[in-house]
Amino acid sequence: MASGSEILERAVADFGPVVRALGFEPKRGDRAACALCGSTNPSSFSFKPEAGKWHCFRCHRGGGVLDLVQEITGCDRRGAMAWLADFYRVPLDSSPFTAQQRREWHGRQQRRSG
Repeated sequence: MASGSEILERAVADFGPVVRALGFEPKRGDRAACALCGSTNPSSFSFKPEAGKWHCFRCHRGGGVLDLVQEITGCDRRGAMAWLADFYRVPLDSSPFTAQQRREWHGRQQRRSG
């Protein structure tokens, strides 16, 4: 059984395949047409695999891996975690993050994008 933080770590490290599984087809490195707003410009959607971040320059939406799963699937945070667990075919430990786990997660994200 995987914890939420383990699944998030894996999704950030493996962001390219997650993006593709959500319907984006990168054509130019880490750029694609935006599946959210329907843009056909192959450069409108940009994602940073090393940081697990994304942004659409047409619809001005962006965020992290959970945000992208939520936007595409229309689910809440818990549903996005369940989607990722299913994507990786691992059972999800449904216990909530502790305050310490959240601080550690945000610290790692800041170091990655900094």
